[in-house]
Order: sequence, then C-alpha cells, then structure tokens
Amino acid sequence: MRGRLVIAVCGAALTAAGCSLVDGSDGSDRSVTATDDTLGQGVPAQCVVADPAGALILHPGSFTATERTRLRSITLDGPENLEVIEDSVADFGGPEGLQGVVLEYPPRANASFVDGLADWDSRRPLVGLVVRPHDGLQAVLVAVRLKDPDKAGHVRGVTIAAGTSEGPRTLEWEQLVLILPDGETCTDETVAETTEWTG
Repeated sequence: MRGRLVIAVCGAALTAAGCSLVDGSDGSDRSVTATDDTLGQGVPAQCVVADPAGALILHPGSFTATERTRLRSITLDGPENLEVIEDSVADFGGPEGLQGVVLEYPPRANASFVDGLADWDSRRPLVGLVVRPHDGLQAVLVAVRLKDPDKAGHVRGVTIAAGTSEGPRTLEWEQLVLILPDGETCTDETVAETTEWTG
C-alpha cells in the first residue's frame, strides 16, 4: 500500500512558489501548498503534517553526475527544530524538476514512493557515495524529525557538498517547508505566516 505523499512539480529553480501539489494519500488533508506571490510580500512555504513519530522524508530534487562525483556531506538550510535521521539517494525516473515530501518515515513496506518514480529499497547512504554519469538521474532523500515533537519545524532547503576531479562542487535545492506535529492542521493562515522566515 502506498504511503502518504505530497508532490510539488516546479521549474528548474525548484522554488515553492507556483507549484502544483498532488496528495497521494488516503484522502486526508495533510498539506497546504504555497501560491505565487503577486503582492510582493514574500514567498509562502509548503505546509505539511509529520507522521506520529514527528518524521517525514524530504525530496528536494535530483541530479545526474557529469563526472565521477563523491558526495561528502549534506546539510539542511535554515533548519528550525529539525534533525536529519537519514540521508540517501535512489535511482530516479524523473522528471528532474520534481520535488516533494513523503509523509511517513519509513514508507510502508515495499512501497514505491515519489509517485512510483523511485524505490525506497534501492536507496544508498548519501555521505561517501560515489556517483558516475552512467548511474543516471538520482533522487535525493532526506528523512527529518522534529526535535521537539510538540512544536513545528521548518527548513529552507538542502545542500550537498561533493568532490570531483575538478575540485569541490555544491548541489543546492530550495525547498521551503513548514512541518507541523501530528494531529495539527495546515491552514491558509498557517501558510501565510511562513513569510516571516522565507524572505
């Protein structure tokens, strides 16, 4: 059975503004997406609700190595009340501009996730992994958990430090996400308030 899933399909910049969302869950409303900011008041974040353990999986984006690349470290950009509990990559069927959030960690047994385009069981630990051009498109998967399960958390994006024969390389994705504790509800008002930290 497929786990709960929210997918944002965006342009190359991978920003939250103007994204369309598909909720692949069992029908429960666990997310509210941002809309394009036409008034110049800041870009609202996507709001999601964590699982009962306060965890979920971020899929900030994907990449294809243009040469032999060693992934050295991963960091959350602007995290608040969040800790990384697993980081990995998995073979990905694309499209490259897709990003989203899987609302359960780990996904249910044998679940295909990110709308069936990546396989959780095929993931490899990110840090120290060597990726080559023939490996094709790779999905970045970052499982996070609320440090205080009773308080909301947020993140502005994900950065990977890598190394190639040409020297250091940085992979960056913006993914503005507000994460509420299990049992809370995302509302339009909650999303509007995220402009206090997304600017």
